[in-house]
Amino acid sequence: METTMGIIWSISEVPTGAVADLLGKKPTLFLAFLLQALGIGFLASAQQYNHLLIGVSIAGLGGALSSGTIEALVYDTLKQWKKEKTYSTVLARMTFLQLATPAAASIIGGYLYTIYPRLPFILHASMYAIGTILTLFLTEPLIDSIKFSLKNFLSQTTKGMQQLFVSDDIRTQTIVLLSIGGIVVIFEEMLNNFLGVEFGYKEHELGVIWAIISIIGALAAQSSPWIHKNLKLKRAYIILGCIIAITAIMSPWIGIILGSITIVIRYASAMILGNLTSIAINERTPSAYRATTLSTFNMIKGIPYVLLAWIVGSAADIYTARIIACILGGILLLLLMFQSSLLFMKRDKHH
Repeated sequence: METTMGIIWSISEVPTGAVADLLGKKPTLFLAFLLQALGIGFLASAQQYNHLLIGVSIAGLGGALSSGTIEALVYDTLKQWKKEKTYSTVLARMTFLQLATPAAASIIGGYLYTIYPRLPFILHASMYAIGTILTLFLTEPLIDSIKFSLKNFLSQTTKGMQQLFVSDDIRTQTIVLLSIGGIVVIFEEMLNNFLGVEFGYKEHELGVIWAIISIIGALAAQSSPWIHKNLKLKRAYIILGCIIAITAIMSPWIGIILGSITIVIRYASAMILGNLTSIAINERTPSAYRATTLSTFNMIKGIPYVLLAWIVGSAADIYTARIIACILGGILLLLLMFQSSLLFMKRDKHH
């Protein structure tokens, strides 16, 4: 069921990003929140497995519509106000709210589930319904508006993809970010949860633990404006990627305390990396292609998870999540070492 949602979300990322750039961010977000309200509402009322699949499919499409659109809307609005340099600070605040709210919800939802299993889903759908209404009060930024047509849609999708590889420097950054991001998605969607159980946490403890981890990640994300200002982005990517890789490699040999610390560090690093990625793509991408480019990046980043979710889950059952985490961490570290050597070679040639 989760793989179905992942596939739908990934394959619809790019076309939905183009829709946001052509039709406007405001109507796209209205449709995105409406679909997520309907999809999760379907889950809340599901009576059989097919109903669950329908629900996650509708919600997945809604998620793809909102992916990249919110960030593009915020950046374009700030650009219209000539305040785009404050984007990193605004994004850090957004990230804090986006992580702190689910942290509280995970605790409340776990309790509500004991009262009535459908109740958390009902409230989740209700929040998206409220969000749908609130999107009507958004103001569409008047930047790079393009008339919608099939020709423009195809052109928009192609040009949005091209923005990720438009020059050697941008291509190198994109490859580094995708290398890290593809493995991070697998950890966030699967392995971190598996590891929490293997490190020794009971099921009823996980909601509280993930709430704490989310809050720490939200606080760590506040450092992204400082990192953006004081460090070269390529260097920051490599450092954060190495931290994620090393904490994963340690997994087979640590217990509940060190295991918890590695999950926290890995999650916090991923949150900072996500903010830096958004900053980099928004800064270098023209407004006309911003949502399309963000969606394209998210789609490519999610491909390893979509292709490997079943394999990783099965392998974790056989060999333990600790071993799989160690292997993925090793793969990531090797990729980063190879990419770092290429960066140094290019720099030496340039000098």
